[in-house]
Amino acid sequence: MNTQQLLLDWYLDQKRDLPWRKNRDPYRIWISETMLQQTTSTAVIPYYERFLKKFPTIKRLASADVTEVLDLWGGLGYYSRAHNLHRAAKLLAKKKSFPKSHQELLQLPGFGPYTARAVSSIAFSEPVGILDGNVIRVMTRFLNLNWEWWRPRVRTELQRIVDQFVKNHPAHILNQALMELGSQICVPKSPKCLMCPIISQCEGRKNSTWHQLPIKKPRRARELWEWHPVVETNGDRVRLMTNDYAPFLRGNWLLPGKARLLNHIPKKFNFRHSITHHDIFVNVTKRHAASRIKRRNSERWVRLQDIKSVAPYSLVKKALVACGLTIAVSACQSTKTLKPNSSAPVVLEKVGPYSLLSQFGINRTPQFSPGGHRLLYVSSNRLSHSNPQLYERNLSTSIEHRLTFQDGEVFDGTYARGGKKVIYSSSTDEIKENPRYLTDAIANFKKNSGSGLSVLANAAARVDASTKDFWGDPLPPTDLYETEINSSTFRRLTKAYAFHGEVSASPKSNEIVFAIMNDGHLELFRMNLKTHASRQFFREPNSAVAKPNLADEWPKYSPDGKLVVWVHETSVQNSEIWLAKANGSDAHKLIGGDAVYWTPSWSPAGDEILFSSNRNNPSEYDLYAIKPDGSCARQLSQNDSVAKPFRMWQAELSPDLSEIVFTSDVSGSPQIYKWAMDDATRTLITKPTCPITAPTATPPAVITPTPAAPPTCPKPPCAIPTTSVPSTK
Repeated sequence: MNTQQLLLDWYLDQKRDLPWRKNRDPYRIWISETMLQQTTSTAVIPYYERFLKKFPTIKRLASADVTEVLDLWGGLGYYSRAHNLHRAAKLLAKKKSFPKSHQELLQLPGFGPYTARAVSSIAFSEPVGILDGNVIRVMTRFLNLNWEWWRPRVRTELQRIVDQFVKNHPAHILNQALMELGSQICVPKSPKCLMCPIISQCEGRKNSTWHQLPIKKPRRARELWEWHPVVETNGDRVRLMTNDYAPFLRGNWLLPGKARLLNHIPKKFNFRHSITHHDIFVNVTKRHAASRIKRRNSERWVRLQDIKSVAPYSLVKKALVACGLTIAVSACQSTKTLKPNSSAPVVLEKVGPYSLLSQFGINRTPQFSPGGHRLLYVSSNRLSHSNPQLYERNLSTSIEHRLTFQDGEVFDGTYARGGKKVIYSSSTDEIKENPRYLTDAIANFKKNSGSGLSVLANAAARVDASTKDFWGDPLPPTDLYETEINSSTFRRLTKAYAFHGEVSASPKSNEIVFAIMNDGHLELFRMNLKTHASRQFFREPNSAVAKPNLADEWPKYSPDGKLVVWVHETSVQNSEIWLAKANGSDAHKLIGGDAVYWTPSWSPAGDEILFSSNRNNPSEYDLYAIKPDGSCARQLSQNDSVAKPFRMWQAELSPDLSEIVFTSDVSGSPQIYKWAMDDATRTLITKPTCPITAPTATPPAVITPTPAAPPTCPKPPCAIPTTSVPSTK
């Protein structure tokens, strides 16, 4: 069987079910291929579906205002693609039919050699090859080509080879098969060669040169730039101008200011941002404009709530947030009744307590370092990777570092041993991590001259069927790992084909406590990091609740290491906060059972437990606190969202009590936000006026807080979220 047929058979059997593969509509293929440039499939899917729902046809896209297009494009980056889509749609709407050849498509804005060939080939079966990064990697390895593929003459020759490869075959399928092979099997690092359908014909594999191919393109030198934007306001409007002074985002609407090239990183700046090869260090200046505004052709005054449509760039959003500008409702005004469709939201120059902290991807599970100047969190859906990985951010400089490079998914991480090490849970790569499955796969490949897929399928089938979470969704096998900060090495702490979930390290000993799937239950175990001996920490007696799926999650050691708090889920709609000594004794319910209680954490002094709950509103999560002895249960925040439900969870207090970080998906995907507290709010949270009950020898009775009535907003100001949070799409 020839190479092309092997690829076709493999693709038709193994291809991913992606929305743009459901038909051969050239418009839909064009939109998907444009979005997929510099962006992963996982990240593109929600944008693609929203875009087509808004603009189902070329005529609808052509008749739309460009600001509508940019609004839906916000978060994908490379905004010239959106402008070109709109311009090309206007031209295509005048044609009788969609052009069927790549030569015709090349005449349209935004259609380069790749996009033109992709649309004409996939939609109309034009017998031309598609040359993207995945195909370049596959062909250079397959043919053992040690070529400088980025040079125009070499790229032309590669294009000729791919054209010849798909000739006399169904090009619309074979081109997608090549791209799928490069995306899923012939990946840049650690390719899954044993699963490759054409491994027996791969010259790079035969000559053991695959790991050197394709040869690396010399990196363009990064440039350091200092940007001084001026945030000039007049009421609820901000001045924008056509950018003709900075090399980044040139020609787009940008804040006025000045930019200069640097030789070294400046000592002081508000934040750092990167665009292609530009590292930008930003210092923001804010000032009020005169009451009478002089308008010029190269500038415009834009209402804050319209900024996202006119200048949907994260650089602009960060600059506005840095000086406290966003659409918000203050604590005092939030007690008033606001209509959801109000056309005149209150705009403040000083955002109340919340501002966006995360910058790229989807971010969750933030944790302060013991010193409070670093933040640990999980992030996914980035340009460099789609699977969740562990990151650390320096809160003083806003510079972040990626700590993990796992093939699998990182679920949770925690600082250990004074912040010098990190313990995290991650799913494993079966072929890479488990020698037994690797041996079986090789044996199967030699026996059947196949890819070993059946062995891997059988291995997956052997996973305990009870490995599911509380809602019945399957949980992947994971293990615990340990790594040092600023080190690329890691140590695997567990080797069990089971799910290891959230993990917490004791600050005073060498023990960790973690969630593990055991007999269909998520239970808590603890481990000694020196001996690696583990034992069960908590399992509720079967007689207590006669339900098959009990879930114990989110364990957290107290700052002194003497207590552990966690969530015990009793049903999908109800959960409880439990507390026990560090050795697992004296476990008892602290609060809950009447709503969802989630993600507990400790105050730095260990005298209070913070947690999230929807007990006041089923669709919104607020922040609550309770003493470890069960006293002084109270509500710390009250959401009064107008636009959409506000969910606030995974909240942590900084060691110096200056701020709270938390996760929220109010913008559509989980992001990390910062709540900067003033003296009055800090007193409200850390020095409650509740009567304190002395601890008793027996487990305290459950205290259920009653929902706090909306305050009348005297000083100190109420701790109430803003109406809308800056979008992170």
